[in-house]
Amino acid sequence: MTARGFALACALLLLSADSAYAQDYARNGFYVGVAGSIGIDTAVEDELEKLTGVGVDIDEAGGLHARLGYRFHPRISTEFHFEWLDDADISFQAAGGKDAATLERFTYTANAKAYLLTGPFQPFLLAGVGLMRIKFRFDPPPPPPPGSPILPFIGDKTEEDFAVRFGGGVEIYATEKIAVNLDASYVLPTGNLKDFDYISIGFGAQYRF
Repeated sequence: MTARGFALACALLLLSADSAYAQDYARNGFYVGVAGSIGIDTAVEDELEKLTGVGVDIDEAGGLHARLGYRFHPRISTEFHFEWLDDADISFQAAGGKDAATLERFTYTANAKAYLLTGPFQPFLLAGVGLMRIKFRFDPPPPPPPGSPILPFIGDKTEEDFAVRFGGGVEIYATEKIAVNLDASYVLPTGNLKDFDYISIGFGAQYRF
């Protein structure tokens, strides 16, 4: 190889390395994200119908979620995830279909995320554990059925219990530092909140440091 050829090969190698670094979407580091959320109840509506003996309708709840995480491997990160779902209106047929109660949720989980790809398009799976807090309000509060397990939530009550979250989504990078993300997860609480599970759908933006 001539000196000129060797120099050209070295230059191409350096350019290739620089290009690979410039496209490093899976590097280690912190990230933050914010997104809008939609919460879809999966069980509490049926449980309320069993307890009251009348038809019940619960609106989908809108809200926000935020995450702070650290990526310590090209395919693995951990994060703290907070989600708030605003008051979902609850109506009862016995009340003429009028809104008679509301349900508000706060969910805090520590998640682990596994990335299936490491380029600008990164689908992922996630699982987390944490806490759910709900605020359940009747207005005005009706008398609860005798022995009803919904009794702790009659009136204006706050309750919390252990919860798990699992699901997946995708991060799509516009630049090294900015991505949009779409995710869907199932939140499953336990104990007194076991019937308040829901599906969470989020869409937002993320910044990589």
